[in-house]
Amino acid sequence: MQLPSQRWNYVMTTPTHKADGEVSGTCMTIVKASQIFFGVCVFGNFHIVLATYLHKSLRSKCGLLLAILAFCDLWCLAFELFSAVRLLTHTSTMTRSRCFWSISPYVVIENGETCMLLVVGFDRLMAICFPFKYRVIPTERYIAALIAPGVIYSCSLFILSAIKMNNDMIPVCNLPLAYPEDMSYLWNTLTMVSCVMTLLVYFLTYLPDALQICPENGRFCCLGSDQNPESLGQHIGFKRSFLCGLVAVISGYNFCYKANGI
Repeated sequence: MQLPSQRWNYVMTTPTHKADGEVSGTCMTIVKASQIFFGVCVFGNFHIVLATYLHKSLRSKCGLLLAILAFCDLWCLAFELFSAVRLLTHTSTMTRSRCFWSISPYVVIENGETCMLLVVGFDRLMAICFPFKYRVIPTERYIAALIAPGVIYSCSLFILSAIKMNNDMIPVCNLPLAYPEDMSYLWNTLTMVSCVMTLLVYFLTYLPDALQICPENGRFCCLGSDQNPESLGQHIGFKRSFLCGLVAVISGYNFCYKANGI
């Protein structure tokens, strides 16, 4: 996964513009190549959202969270496409305030998407460690409680950035350059913390499987030879499906942003 700090370093160190303000040939090649993967990423995210909408069986707690994550990623990809168009048409240089307001939906949704990655990991941790309690929690309240912190965080950062906005010229209209300098540092720090927390949550999620333990009646017990073969088979099947889903989501997110994170 391409961390926001890597995007920042990429923007600040890559010669995207020549001395006369034109986009460099290297950057143009990267932008053009990234569009090859754009359609693949849009196709995947769109069908996740569509399938969740059409099939009631997919509207589980995890399914809805993944659909929200895919929806956020669709919006982010759309604005990354606009960024690529600006670079290709040599219209990417503008004032920070103009850039910020022109991509304001992206500014909010991108932060929400970062939070959603953490939320999906937390959801899997809850499902594995507290399976019985997880099943009885009302889906609507559960989803609302998990996405509320991300909405508050995204809106707060947006409002603070709008208050501190200035009219400095920036070479590329995209994050994090759209933020004022102090808010860019804050955004970078908070996003790094979120990424570390996401990795930690996934580590804790996989820990019971690594130790061959599973929850039973709210407590952990060893998976030994006395385990019901049918239950053990279901548990192994669940682990495999969970692993495939997790790899698909993280790989898709990583693939899209390495291709479009300019």
